[in-house]
Amino acid sequence: MAINKENTRLFSCGDFHIKIHDVLTYELLQTFEDAHEDYLNTITLSADSLLLVSGSDDSSIKVWDLVEREQLYHLEHAHSGNFDDYFEKYLSHL
Repeated sequence: MAINKENTRLFSCGDFHIKIHDVLTYELLQTFEDAHEDYLNTITLSADSLLLVSGSDDSSIKVWDLVEREQLYHLEHAHSGNFDDYFEKYLSHL
């Protein structure tokens, strides 16, 4: 789960989907259906809350543009379960 820097959007992952909710109204604003080919196990936001990075049991990492609401990058076989170390090493500049 992640919350944007303005504390207005809640991002959650479960099964194969990423969901975006309004924090105040609990309204579902968007679902990225079938975001991954296996269960998602982590998501994190860039410091400016413009990008969302997701990691899955399918060993892939995807970067999502939250302004355009589309996938920017798909990194296959990018991690082996320790997503936090991968993020710190390669994606912390986002």
